[in-house]
Amino acid sequence: MHDRVDPVTEEKESEVKTQDLQQDAAGEEETQEVLKTDALAEIPADEIPEEDFLSNAAEDEIVEEEELLQEETEAETEAEAGTGTEGEAEAETEAAAESPEEAVSVEAANESTGDEESDGPAKKPAFFSNMSLRKKIAVGCGAAACVLGIIYIGIAQTYRTKFIEGTSINGIDAGKKTVPEVEEEIEKTVENYSLKLSFRDNRTETIDGDAIDYQYVSDGGVQKLLDEQNIYTWIGGALFGSEKSYTVGEDTKFDEQKLVEGLSNLPEMKTENQVAPTDAYLLLDETTKRYNIVPETEGNVLNVEAVQAHAKSAVSGSVETVDLAQAADTYAAPAIRATDESLNSQQAALNTFLSTSITYTLPEGTQVLDANVLDGWISMDENGYRYVDEEHIAECVDQYVSDLAAAVDVEKETSTFASTNRGMVEVDNDEFVIQIDQDAEKEQLLGEVLASTVTQREPVYSRKDEAQDPTFGGTYVEIDIENQTVYYYEDGQCLVETPCVTGTGSVPRRSTPTGVFHIYDKQRSRTLYGDIQADGSYGYASFVNYWMRFCGGCGLHDATWRDSFGGDIYWDSGSHGCVNLPYEAAAQMYEIVEEGTPCIVF
Repeated sequence: MHDRVDPVTEEKESEVKTQDLQQDAAGEEETQEVLKTDALAEIPADEIPEEDFLSNAAEDEIVEEEELLQEETEAETEAEAGTGTEGEAEAETEAAAESPEEAVSVEAANESTGDEESDGPAKKPAFFSNMSLRKKIAVGCGAAACVLGIIYIGIAQTYRTKFIEGTSINGIDAGKKTVPEVEEEIEKTVENYSLKLSFRDNRTETIDGDAIDYQYVSDGGVQKLLDEQNIYTWIGGALFGSEKSYTVGEDTKFDEQKLVEGLSNLPEMKTENQVAPTDAYLLLDETTKRYNIVPETEGNVLNVEAVQAHAKSAVSGSVETVDLAQAADTYAAPAIRATDESLNSQQAALNTFLSTSITYTLPEGTQVLDANVLDGWISMDENGYRYVDEEHIAECVDQYVSDLAAAVDVEKETSTFASTNRGMVEVDNDEFVIQIDQDAEKEQLLGEVLASTVTQREPVYSRKDEAQDPTFGGTYVEIDIENQTVYYYEDGQCLVETPCVTGTGSVPRRSTPTGVFHIYDKQRSRTLYGDIQADGSYGYASFVNYWMRFCGGCGLHDATWRDSFGGDIYWDSGSHGCVNLPYEAAAQMYEIVEEGTPCIVF
């Protein structure tokens, strides 16, 4: 039998083993910390990722290994404590005795152990060797993680001078390209620049970039993007195909003077090829006699300064097309368009004015005042603007009525008269039998024209005798000199018949004038004076109660100084040209005869 192990010695060996395990764990932690510190030392402080997933993975693996080792240590300790009892030792000895070969092995093992204990420090049992392997695996894994992290960081460092895969700048694939390489690509696109100008009438012109020394100038935008690039996101573009697009300014420079010269040489900019715009205007339709709006024309006269400004702006911004036809300021524009409110109001006013129609009913037919005449009354200023000017219309109305009167008024030399006692007689007529009252007609017509009236009527007459009616319409005063009798007819009925005394027949200058006249005015209580004599006195002065003038200074009146009327009194003792009447007859006629009543003397 082998010697039994002293319990005290066994307890000391257990303590030594526990201490060794703790030291190994502490050493492992120190090793991991050193590796981590070394790895982080390679990264600039402002670029250390907030969470390095490789370092965290290694750290988690070490913690798990430490926890596993701690659990196994505790299990081994409990197992060793159990094998130190005498019962277990004897059982092992007896088992060894039953099998001579095993016994020899056990003994040899024990002798070996005893030799180690006696020659130097106690060696760790076999299970401690197993524990060291696990630690080595953990350390290896941690080291591998750190190496991977260093590799990841190392790869990231390569993107300090180039762009990550999946990066697009101004539509150019910038992945794995340096700033100069990207700018070179941008410059290539600029080299092909040309400006296309669109004009009216579907005309286009092109100015090449070479013709104006168009060149790319870096504004530092590409370099700024690289400087701001997070190099530690390289894996997203390299392995997972993520994409990022950026736009930077494509600063350019060009020769403005060459651009101006190039524009001036375009055919559209030549004066001889340009047509000026025209304004919308009113045109009278001769068929309908209405004004229509003729639309404006745009023309193609270019505003040189505006064209140059648009072109310079486009080239400065690398814009390749400019539609000058749609720009508001590039072409000279009509001053008046068909939609112009003033023009449309003008059209409405003129057409309303031209809708006036005055149809005159005249003795010889009809005459119409309408658009055919009224269009000539419309005023127009130096700019071609048509309008209705009331003062000018009034002048036109005055002339129209004067012309109308000249055509309508009728003055007869003689008139045929159906006398009471002498049948049909020819009577001198030195007055108008038809006459337009021009003042009244002008006033009425002006109002009608300005109000756009449509009507048919007679002119306003001051006298309108029926030239073919020998009774002058049935109402008149008849003075029969031969029969020395005065009649008054009203509507064909004789209301007054009285003897009279006319002018002195034997003295021509005192005779009563004959012809067709009218009662021009009436007056009560008037004194009639004769011609002024050499001594300044009047030839006579006669007071009358009823005065009815029909020609010059001649009229019908009462003659209270006479005792008799009629017969042959007038031949030698007649009046100075007036028609003397008995007082009662004069009073009666004065009351019923109206001013304007025809007075026929023969």
